[in-house]
Amino acid sequence: MIVIYTQRGKRQKVSLAPNLALSDAPTRLRLAGFVAGDTVGEARRAVAVQDANEQGPLQPAGSTRQKLYDLQASLAQLPDIEFPLQHVFAPGVYARTIILPAGSVIVGKIHKHAHVNILSMGTVDVITESGGVERLSGPLTMVSPPGTKRAVYAHTDSVWTTIHPTNETDLDKIEDEVIAKTYSEYERFHDVHVARSDYLKVLEETGKSHKWVRSVSENPEDQTDFPEGYAHLVIKPSGIEGMGLFTEKAIKSGEVIGPARIAGKRTPLGRYANHSPRKNTEFLLLTNGDLDSIATEDIPVGAEILNDYRQGAQLSGITLNDSSRTIKKGIV
Repeated sequence: MIVIYTQRGKRQKVSLAPNLALSDAPTRLRLAGFVAGDTVGEARRAVAVQDANEQGPLQPAGSTRQKLYDLQASLAQLPDIEFPLQHVFAPGVYARTIILPAGSVIVGKIHKHAHVNILSMGTVDVITESGGVERLSGPLTMVSPPGTKRAVYAHTDSVWTTIHPTNETDLDKIEDEVIAKTYSEYERFHDVHVARSDYLKVLEETGKSHKWVRSVSENPEDQTDFPEGYAHLVIKPSGIEGMGLFTEKAIKSGEVIGPARIAGKRTPLGRYANHSPRKNTEFLLLTNGDLDSIATEDIPVGAEILNDYRQGAQLSGITLNDSSRTIKKGIV
């Protein structure tokens, strides 16, 4: 027996026999089968323990993140409980409903995006980084921020639904879209998302199109190679946009990364450095009109070189529509 809902919101208990056809259901009842939860079984148990053992020690000592991973590892020592799941798809939307038996505990995965949560029924305690320990009782609708990993203890039988915007119907592909395997992966994803969103703001502020930016940066008559000594700066695919520039050696804050313009032409630093509001470089305008790129923070091996395109726009004489923004210009 499981719990499902009519369109009027009344709770009913029905039996989902294998031979039950949708046409057998009452007109106003919409059935979606429940399946065994993906938190049970030895394979899932092993993955959860390995994940906790690998990621837990990487978190700050005593932090909520570390405690969540410690709890995740300890749950593997307890007997399995079946958590029935329901997967429902509509155009552009995926809803995942889980039934939590009273007394059960689950530790969730790291969500990449803000998403809607619906606690249809029941009372639970929820532990997250942002909210600490909260007691929630359904019916309740709320939004979880991106980067959320939570533990849930069900005081009563509870029904929890998460809703995600997606056009996918393949569950493995959906998990790749909405779940980060580690906090490091989430932080990389978040940085890419922030950079892309802010790039659109830069286009709006400068009044330029993406096509125009590409045509300027790709102009072969405005490009030149690095001089010797910069083999550690390599061009590779970037999660932000196309190809990016990455460093194969550590760079200290304040260090000259390299020339961005030589004799008025773009080097790979001026051509391939992608935009981010969380830049790790800025341009230094030299007296001869060339540009150097300076590290604004320590840049580790393997990191992408990023600058704020607003500074490049202003150095090129492009006026920003948002006059509240100020970009530092260095002249030596």
